[in-house]
Amino acid sequence: MTRLSAGFSKDSETVLSGLLRAGDVLSVALSAGIAYALRAGNLELPGTYISATVLGMLLTANYMHFARVYSLSSLRRQAVEVAKVVAAWVAVFATLVVVSLLTDTSELFSRAWVALWFSFSLGGFLLLRAFAALQIDRWLKSGRLALKIAVVGYGELARQVDRQMRQLGERNLRVVGFYDPEEGAEEAGQSPEHGRLRGGLVRLVEDIQRGDVDEVVVEPEPDQASIAAVRARAATADLAVIGTIDAHRLRSQLDLVAAIAGTGTPTIVAAMRGPWDVSAVPAGVTALASYSILPGSLEAFAAVLDGAAAPGRLPVAV
Repeated sequence: MTRLSAGFSKDSETVLSGLLRAGDVLSVALSAGIAYALRAGNLELPGTYISATVLGMLLTANYMHFARVYSLSSLRRQAVEVAKVVAAWVAVFATLVVVSLLTDTSELFSRAWVALWFSFSLGGFLLLRAFAALQIDRWLKSGRLALKIAVVGYGELARQVDRQMRQLGERNLRVVGFYDPEEGAEEAGQSPEHGRLRGGLVRLVEDIQRGDVDEVVVEPEPDQASIAAVRARAATADLAVIGTIDAHRLRSQLDLVAAIAGTGTPTIVAAMRGPWDVSAVPAGVTALASYSILPGSLEAFAAVLDGAAAPGRLPVAV
């Protein structure tokens, strides 16, 4: 199976990311004010405290961004998200301490205020993530974040997709329909064993243009019509991720990779069985070896795409 992925709903991610960014910065400001009020009994912060707060807000916005805490993939892995947030906030405070030492202003700040500010801000960050986790769970249950999959072909391919869907959990995935790769087969409404046949490749292109498809799964040896349909989706995507299986032997998969890369969309190939596909992809295309289509391997591959390290070495020469 070869897969082109465009990711989860970008609108939902953009809205949630924007709210969290604003919430994090606001949390730093409010926490500084509350901490000072508890210590001094008023909100009349001295200029040095205001300067430190503003610098903390700017550093938080940047360090959180560099830690990639606002992506849906990070937010859905709560332990990873919390670790990133804590590390970024500690880095912010370490930077503030260095600045205060370099400017000889460290003695101007109350240690109690500093401790309260740190604790309240961190609590605010974690509370925001708790609300975000609840919202993401609601979106998942409603299907708003479900990855919309179009399958070119049916029969054995449909059985493979159905089996993989059961392994991964259907809450995050939704098959839009199956599409007959034969151009003349437009008998929409038929019901193959594992889903409704929506039509041929002409209908697939129409569904893609309407934004009804996030991901296209094609047969192991896609023909030119299938490649053209997938290429149409890739042309409007921010990133194309293609899973290959034995593409070094099934060369039409490499034709698919070349067609997608030719759109100018950044392209990443995952060799999902043997690693030899890595050396066969066209020049300029990033390639990684996942060695498997099992959930654990795919989750590790997704983590690498999200910035996780991938230590180790290939067991064979490619």
